[in-house]
Amino acid sequence: METNVKAIELTKVADFISSINNLIHGKFILADVKINEVLNKIEQSDALFHFIQEQLIGFNFEKELRKAEVKNRFNGGLFKLPSGDRESVSLSFCLLVEFDSKKLDFYDFIKENFPTLDNKGDYVAFAQTILAPLRDIVAKQFGLSKDDNADLLKELEKKVEEEILEEEEKEKKVEKEQDKEQEFFAETEKIERHLLEIVKNDPKIKEVKKEEIIYILKAMIYSNKYRDFKILNALLISFEHLTSKVKSIQFVYDELKEIILNYYETQKKPLNLKN
Repeated sequence: METNVKAIELTKVADFISSINNLIHGKFILADVKINEVLNKIEQSDALFHFIQEQLIGFNFEKELRKAEVKNRFNGGLFKLPSGDRESVSLSFCLLVEFDSKKLDFYDFIKENFPTLDNKGDYVAFAQTILAPLRDIVAKQFGLSKDDNADLLKELEKKVEEEILEEEEKEKKVEKEQDKEQEFFAETEKIERHLLEIVKNDPKIKEVKKEEIIYILKAMIYSNKYRDFKILNALLISFEHLTSKVKSIQFVYDELKEIILNYYETQKKPLNLKN
């Protein structure tokens, strides 16, 4: 059983179980529409999607399908899912994907693998052989009922609301931090461009050193778009080393350094600048 699964994820898995039950107990003629609904439920649940992804690691669909099909002479005229849960989940899921994408014709598949005397195919046998095991394994994995989870969903309502509020708060916090970061890099770039103009117009700086300083400043300006603090840190160390005796930029650079040090202190990021 999955542990530490959020309430909202359990409700999504319960929705999946409900949708696959609709497919199991539904009618042949509407099955292709409900297959799409089942796959959408899987996609909407991070926990379920991750679980199925794990089952698919190293799975060979074509090989397992050949082993399972009726035309395999070792199956005694029956369609047989693999005995292991991992392979069973993988084959059932892949079949649904193939049906939904029309790579496999759903109705022909049933006629071939679950034949009847009237040649219409046994939908009930298909559902119990392929769909029910997928449902049962998922239900067991997440500690849910394979039938009705209405009571559990009612119990989870309050917790789901709390999780939604918590996620909203996290998103607001992230947006606030991103705004601060954007403002920081915009401000530092403005000062870096000012420093660039000072350096270009300072006749006291030797040409070779000037080219090096200009190169670093342009790299600092360019790096702002990536908002990479490690790159900025490395460039600042080089800039400090090159400009320690350049008096024309010290006042403006002190302003830049103060902004950077204050920001890094509030963000608790390491920064190697001289005092």
